[in-house]
Amino acid sequence: MARRGTFDAVTRISSAEYRRLLAKAGDEGTSEKRREAGRQAQANGASWESFIIGCLDLGNWWWRHARPMKDERGNWREPLAGRKGSPDFFAVRGAEAIWIEAKTETAVVKPHQQEWIDRLRAAGQTVYVWRPSDQAEVKAVLLRGSACETRAGST
Repeated sequence: MARRGTFDAVTRISSAEYRRLLAKAGDEGTSEKRREAGRQAQANGASWESFIIGCLDLGNWWWRHARPMKDERGNWREPLAGRKGSPDFFAVRGAEAIWIEAKTETAVVKPHQQEWIDRLRAAGQTVYVWRPSDQAEVKAVLLRGSACETRAGST
């Protein structure tokens, strides 16, 4: 988990910069302003997953994210055992637990991922599939009830 007040080296953007972008996105409350802030976050080197991580941190969630890595043969692998396709993030705050599958705008949910999503929902779990165009919803859900919600102008 990222330390408070900073993000890991992969994101290359400070928590202060995330707060500035989140606040800017909420200033006017329009979806165009929020989309523009999201484009700026990506232009500043922040990936879509890093945006979610920033919101999780700012919203005081406890979270885990299994990042894929290359094995010795150069193949991408997740460092987990069991069935593949589980959502990218698991987060807990208070009595609330959520699963998040982060997708690019054009990526499709693969059948084994949909199976996980369906089974988790059948078990009463909350699962979100979010794309960069969902940044307003990401902020609304992850910052809800946090001190950042008021500062960012979210409702």
